[in-house]
Amino acid sequence: MQHKLVAVVGNTPQVMTETFWALRIDHGVLIDEVFVITTTVGQKTCQKRLLDEGRFEKMLSDYNIDPNTVAFDADHIRVFEDAEGDFLDDIRTSEDNRLARDQLFRWIEDWTKDAHVALHCSLAGGRKSMGYLLGAAIQFFGRPQDRLYHVLVTPPEIEMNRDFFFPPVREAQIRTSDGQKISTADVRIELAELPYVSVRDISVFDDESYDRILQKTQAEVRRVPRLRAENKRLRETSGNAGGLIGNGFAMQKVKDQIRQAADADGATVLILGETGTGKERAVEALHEQSIRKDQPFIPINCSAMPSELLDVELFGAVKGAYTGQAGPRKGAFRAANGGTLFLDEVGDLSSEGQAKLLRVLQENKVRAVGSDKQEEDVDVRIVAATNRDLKTMVQEGTFREDLLYRLNVLTIYMPPLRERREDIPQLIDLFCEQFNQKYKRNVVGFDATAIDALCHYTWPGNVRELENVVERIVIAAPQSAFRVHKEDLSRQIIESTDLDTGNGTFDEQVAQFEKKIIQDALAQKQGIIAHAAKMLSMDRSTLSRRAKEYGLTRKPS
Repeated sequence: MQHKLVAVVGNTPQVMTETFWALRIDHGVLIDEVFVITTTVGQKTCQKRLLDEGRFEKMLSDYNIDPNTVAFDADHIRVFEDAEGDFLDDIRTSEDNRLARDQLFRWIEDWTKDAHVALHCSLAGGRKSMGYLLGAAIQFFGRPQDRLYHVLVTPPEIEMNRDFFFPPVREAQIRTSDGQKISTADVRIELAELPYVSVRDISVFDDESYDRILQKTQAEVRRVPRLRAENKRLRETSGNAGGLIGNGFAMQKVKDQIRQAADADGATVLILGETGTGKERAVEALHEQSIRKDQPFIPINCSAMPSELLDVELFGAVKGAYTGQAGPRKGAFRAANGGTLFLDEVGDLSSEGQAKLLRVLQENKVRAVGSDKQEEDVDVRIVAATNRDLKTMVQEGTFREDLLYRLNVLTIYMPPLRERREDIPQLIDLFCEQFNQKYKRNVVGFDATAIDALCHYTWPGNVRELENVVERIVIAAPQSAFRVHKEDLSRQIIESTDLDTGNGTFDEQVAQFEKKIIQDALAQKQGIIAHAAKMLSMDRSTLSRRAKEYGLTRKPS
């Protein structure tokens, strides 16, 4: 997917470079084309400072970005026009705003004709007032991949320094508007994602309607001036929603699939993915977005369910149905009636359990154990999840093919963390904030060396492992302000990420490379040698021997 950045600016071209930097460093978004929308005054400033003085090219060079991969030149700077076709020097009146809104809307329509384009729109338009350009900027939004941001710089006094365009690679001292000097290491640039406000349904876009939109957005920016909007939204819905954080392509696809599945109420859903990828978070999000959100959500862990109590756990039991029972049991299906039943680790069900589950899916009826009454009708949305390869289990005869077809009407694949590395900085920020609050610490962030190492680690335990890593670091941190460096990470992560440094003899580097390949394969196949060998097209005994040599086999419990 292509990513385009549209910066709506006044006389502050920094908005574009700051947004570009924050999207790339903090969100992992690779922008391949940039547009600046401005007035005649802003056009002169942007041309001079971004292009003539080479500020934009310097930013790319400092962060080792090939200039040929990012399209931006004088033709990418657009200027608003008035009713006579003359360029606008400024935008102050409602009429100017309407003209600017209509022009921007036409440009946006043209830039987003391709469905495989994600548009990131950044606002200046008065960083203090939000400006009338806001009305124009929010009108086109509505596609799930598009985002609207307001750039936040802390401390705000730094914005008056015309030489500060983006965090430099090397730490330096810069002046604030009050004449003080601060270190660039203490400057934070964040993107506040503004709330989606649909104006397409407003038949008359009058001043009153616009004022309401402006007030709502200003209130949002004031309320969360230092939080990234995605983290904010997820914290409001779940205290541990790390599995659904991320703006990269992989997670956008997951979120789109969840929205589609939520709308298809009659269909069962199968969620696949390795351990720790956030499958339960995805099920919770699906339930919350469905028409059943106000009805029960009942999770059941099939791997922890004793086979002799399977009927009781799923279907319930009348009093005295089995030895030691104190009272009647409702059972998961009846408890979830009208809502969602989440069957976690469904691949671990016994053959007997699979047959009983299939029968309920076919008939939508259950009877409590020990009951002599007729079966009860149940209306339950079934969502199942597993980290196992059910198709292979069908071929091996350990999972029923007809049950797989019943469960697999809709499929959502939760990508492992190594396939969505662009989301790691965002996850780190969320976990760091959570554990700072929990353990009363002040970890202010991870520096570039630590972020780079964490982004290159293979993460066999996925998001859950990353969460544990951040928690351990926060616990060990002092109570004073502390920034995490690469040296503060575990030896395992440092050694793993140092494989790319090219140190050692030829044989040593080949051995390191081979170890990493085997480690990744075992992580993808949950440590099962036979499945990893098949993926690598290796003999099973050979892979087993190599894994033992590298210390990669699982220790017996």
